[in-house]
Amino acid sequence: MTARPLPPFLPDSVDSFRRHVPDHLDDWFEYFKNIYEYTEQSQSRISSLENQLQTANNINQDQERTLRQTIAERDTVQAQLEYSEQQNIKALKRKDDEIFEARLAERRALDATRPTVPTTRETPKTSTSAEHRTAAPVGTTPPPSSRSAESTSLTERLPDPDKFEGDRNDLRRFVSQIHLKLKANHDRFLTPLARMSYVTGHLSGRAYAQVLSHIKLGECQLPDYPDIIDLLERAFGDPNRIDNARTKLFCLR
Repeated sequence: MTARPLPPFLPDSVDSFRRHVPDHLDDWFEYFKNIYEYTEQSQSRISSLENQLQTANNINQDQERTLRQTIAERDTVQAQLEYSEQQNIKALKRKDDEIFEARLAERRALDATRPTVPTTRETPKTSTSAEHRTAAPVGTTPPPSSRSAESTSLTERLPDPDKFEGDRNDLRRFVSQIHLKLKANHDRFLTPLARMSYVTGHLSGRAYAQVLSHIKLGECQLPDYPDIIDLLERAFGDPNRIDNARTKLFCLR
């Protein structure tokens, strides 16, 4: 685009303009001609810039619509992922509960099928008359007492585990030793109350506080000792148990 044309003379009044025009008529004609051409070029340039601006506005609006659509799709996908994650967590929780209930039912069934060993005590017969007292023949061994027979019928007693105070790093050790103790010496703990009393007797501090609300009149009101183990697992077990289980589930898939 050419530069803006300048008049051949800049009059300071109408009279001076009138005096100048007759003598410079060709110059003024050329000036007005250039002014017209310059105006046409300016108008064309303005129209082109307006079209470019409108095109840019249209592109910007399209980009804004695309951005809003992308944000809406992202929010929808995120909501679906959160819902799916919640459903997976609930499914894993249900599976954990089902596995625990199945193991608990299995333990109860095994306990129900185990024969109990009756521990009868014979009341010794006393006699005041000297005639009824008979000495054992010399060189013979007296028969074993009922207490000796009872002790030989029980399993060998395993050592008691150390008390669990609520240390997360010590939970695995305690749970393993409790299971081993109650399974190996099952004939010494014939009832759920006996098993639960044994477990609670080896808890202290924060660990005992977890089951304290289930103890009334000195007796634990839970079904059996695995329920106590479950309370301890939930309170002091791996805090990432659900995430780890989810990872294992995804790996299995």
